[in-house]
Amino acid sequence: MVLADTSAWIACARFGDPLLEGLIQERRVVGHGVVSGALSLGCGPTARRLALTASALPQAPEPSHAAVRAVVDGKDLGCCGLSWSDASLVASALAAGGDGASLVIYTHDRTLAGQAARLGVGWS
Repeated sequence: MVLADTSAWIACARFGDPLLEGLIQERRVVGHGVVSGALSLGCGPTARRLALTASALPQAPEPSHAAVRAVVDGKDLGCCGLSWSDASLVASALAAGGDGASLVIYTHDRTLAGQAARLGVGWS
């Protein structure tokens, strides 16, 4: 399964993203509360539509703050440019299997893509 982050959803809405659109059509994309929450903070009807669409998908596991902190500390994610939201997505992907086979992160954010790839949970 694929966890699309906020940047992927926004890029898809603004410019089109045939890859993400295809994954959604194939029902391979899962949502996450952090992503739908971030999308809901956008302006206008497009932001609302994106947030509702992401919320309606099957949802990835949402680890506790303590679990995210354990991933940040255990996987050396401090001072690497990730936001707490990004770290939450990484923790979700790792919790779903961690080998990249269960849940991978699809993003347009270079920093998140690099760290997800390093940990074996990046889209490739």
